[in-house]
Amino acid sequence: MKNSIVEFYKAFKNVETFESLLMCLQEDFRMPKNRLSLDENAPLRKKCITLGHLFAQHYIMYHSVQTGRPVETVSPQELLAQSEQWGRRFFILLQSGSIKPLYLITSEASQYINEIAIPEGIDEQFLIDNLSKPLVLYSDFAHPLFDDVIGILLYYNQSEKSLDCSMACIDSSGKNGELRRIFMLDEITAIREKVVVEELNPADGFMFSNIVTLDMDEITAKFSAALMYAFKFIILRKLDQVPIIVESQFKRHNNPRKEKQIYGTLNYQRVSLTERCRYVVNKTDRIEETVTLGKEGKERQSVRVRGFIRRQHYGPGNSLTKFVYIEEHDSFSWIRVGLRIIKVKP
Repeated sequence: MKNSIVEFYKAFKNVETFESLLMCLQEDFRMPKNRLSLDENAPLRKKCITLGHLFAQHYIMYHSVQTGRPVETVSPQELLAQSEQWGRRFFILLQSGSIKPLYLITSEASQYINEIAIPEGIDEQFLIDNLSKPLVLYSDFAHPLFDDVIGILLYYNQSEKSLDCSMACIDSSGKNGELRRIFMLDEITAIREKVVVEELNPADGFMFSNIVTLDMDEITAKFSAALMYAFKFIILRKLDQVPIIVESQFKRHNNPRKEKQIYGTLNYQRVSLTERCRYVVNKTDRIEETVTLGKEGKERQSVRVRGFIRRQHYGPGNSLTKFVYIEEHDSFSWIRVGLRIIKVKP
């Protein structure tokens, strides 16, 4: 089993520039040099799209030989899809720069990310500040990030005002695949997590779910969930009291040359919970019993409020904003019990 997003970065681990990308395709993928005639003065994105088309032709022919599938059976639509996919992926790869962090999310950190919520929307400045360079999140196969998703790749293209989202997935049979979609800015800013109000206490007992507003179909809902997952990861790293630890996944070598040979430009990071956060998550002294305090016809009951992230104004005239995390806590309310008679006026 393989994570297609991580495997792509591994295959191009030594790529820093467009020239090194060309060299990698020639040496590692045996792409003929006579297919690499490109306009050197063209913008990087256009060169990547052209290269994607050339490589797709080579890739399809190579796999036709390996699988015995006649090249003639490859439709123009299939070639176009492959060309666009490789072209955009090459462009995103080069936007990562000379150091490309890959974040392995542990199961405890992933569960924590899934259980919190963002009841507010994301604006463009957030995308510019945090996703102008690609973000790669992934998990092991035993503990997906959520559902059957084991990898997320996000990149915000400011000139196009679009967010490129790829998901690596694995089904129950162990078969892996990848889904990709481009979100326009107005779609992204419209995404919000629905707030589910606790029925016992609509005034105070808020409960948050991971259901998003763009749930027109199962695939769209999964993409929306992937976006929210990544947004929450980004925000958690910005909090004053950061609940997660991001540290190097592998021990550093004393020999920089050997380390460069092993990892190339990839920087493997491991994301886990802090000791304090782990204690809060694992504590079991939850108040669930009803406490009677003598108010006629009512009982004081506790309602569990799950953790959530919200914006907080601060600074001169409250002109600045930052994200804060409200931890999971108990909220107490007076609830009327017993038989209630409701009269409806005609």
